[in-house]
Amino acid sequence: LFEISKHSTMCPICGTELRWTQGNGYTYDSPTLDRIDNESILNIENIWIICTTCNNHKSNKPFNKFILAKGSASFVTASLTVIVLLCEKQCTQVRNKIRS
Repeated sequence: LFEISKHSTMCPICGTELRWTQGNGYTYDSPTLDRIDNESILNIENIWIICTTCNNHKSNKPFNKFILAKGSASFVTASLTVIVLLCEKQCTQVRNKIRS
């Protein structure tokens, strides 16, 4: 979990820069731990760190239902692009480090 947090600088859903400082309270850009698919078990393959705003909007929905609920093709495209760019690189590197 520590390795994932070290590499999580932006929300993979909306691109918001995550604020990792203490003493500022709970803000829209505070990092939060979330299950990617709430219908699956909690494990290292099914977690990510996203901003408070996205976590609140996602709530207990699986990611694919959350994206579809937004209803905007441009939002879906932008979100998927951000996820691919951030997670493909960061998540793979982090998970490889954790496994080794």
